[in-house]
This record gives sequence, structure tokens and C-alpha cells, in this order.
Amino acid sequence: MSPAHLQQVPYVDGAHVIGSPEGAHERWLVDTVHRLADKANIGRPDVAVYEGEPNAFSHGAFKNSALVAVSTGLLSR
Repeated sequence: MSPAHLQQVPYVDGAHVIGSPEGAHERWLVDTVHRLADKANIGRPDVAVYEGEPNAFSHGAFKNSALVAVSTGLLSR
């Protein structure tokens, strides 16, 4: 999923897809999402972070092509 794909999701303004995790929070988030995807035997989704109150969502039409986005408010808890 590319950043251009994020434009199709109106509530993701300012989100950035984590290519190379920066810091412990991003590393933990990517590792956790990938571990759960592997356990469910589905493709690893892209992982994004966006500014906002505690919240998270997933987006994608297919289980092997998706995005998981988590807010900075949720990561800071």
C-alpha cells in the first residue's frame, strides 16, 4: 500500500506508513502487527501512525492487502 492509497481514506490526513521503524513505539507496533498477521496466516499489512486522540483502524478490501493505522494518542498510553 502506498501513501497515495492513504488519500482514499479520508480520516487518515497526516498519516505516515512506517517503512523503517523509528523508536521503540514504532518498532513495537510493527512487530506486534506483523506477529499477529503471521499467526493468522495472512499477509502482513502496512502499518501507519497518525496524530490524534486514542484510536486505531484497519483498512483494506482483502485480508492480504491492508493497512493498520494507530494514533499517537493510543501509542502514548
